[in-house]
Amino acid sequence: IMLASEVTKTDLSLRVCQYNRLALEKDIMSRKETLSLLHKKVQAGFSTQTDENSARRDLANSLINLASQKELCENRINALVFLSGMEKIAIQELIKQSEFEEAEFAILEPQEFPAEIEATALVNHPSVRSAEYETEATWADIAAAKAERLPKINLSALLTGQWINAAGSTINFATWSLGSGILGVVFDGGKGIANVNASQARFRKSISVLQTTLRTAVQETQDALAAKESANERYEAAMIALNAAQSSFKANEALWQNGSVSLLEFEDARRQLLTAQTNLITAKCDRVEAWITLRSMLGEPTH
Repeated sequence: IMLASEVTKTDLSLRVCQYNRLALEKDIMSRKETLSLLHKKVQAGFSTQTDENSARRDLANSLINLASQKELCENRINALVFLSGMEKIAIQELIKQSEFEEAEFAILEPQEFPAEIEATALVNHPSVRSAEYETEATWADIAAAKAERLPKINLSALLTGQWINAAGSTINFATWSLGSGILGVVFDGGKGIANVNASQARFRKSISVLQTTLRTAVQETQDALAAKESANERYEAAMIALNAAQSSFKANEALWQNGSVSLLEFEDARRQLLTAQTNLITAKCDRVEAWITLRSMLGEPTH
């Protein structure tokens, strides 16, 4: 379950990375068009060389950011190779089959979760289940340690005169006898009782770990629910901000081409649009990540 959760989150991270890469590529194409138009304005005497140099500098910075973004996406692919055990070429082929041109729609809408989750549902949390099994195992170890202190009769060795084994020591026939019961006292230097005490200590420790794990699972679930609610609110606000930024950018682009606004104002509108796009995809990513976390908290595999 935890592996499936990690694979899904890495795939989601790759989709976000691809979206940001495409946004940067679109931004660079727009900047190149702006630079070409600005160069013509400089030649015609309608703009200054300083404006052209500033636009060229901003384009170079965007190209640097794009190179870094491509490296980040490549790292995400390598992470998927590591997690899945698939060949890199197979992962790349799957990515080609996914349409990232509309990457914001490639991130699926998460299912709704109830505002509250019953505490009994957390027994399926992978960490809680693991701690529970560990506690059961340490409880069984106590019985096993106690059983080790009792004599063991090996009937196949009866004729040899060495047929009783207790605490790892073989007792000869002269020490023990079979009558109405087994007689004699086994001296093991306190090893048996020490093993029992150690097993009981491990059990008490496992109980403490189980309690801590359960509290941690509750906290993580509450954090995931809070993150989901926060992401939903930010997503709605980000949609409004994106629509406003798109309208503002188109208006400023038309005004700049007509010479009504400065290049500085136009580039500021472009930056606001890119920021709005990034905020939207981040909020959408956070919504899905919270959903993935909640699924794993409840012990449900992520598909």
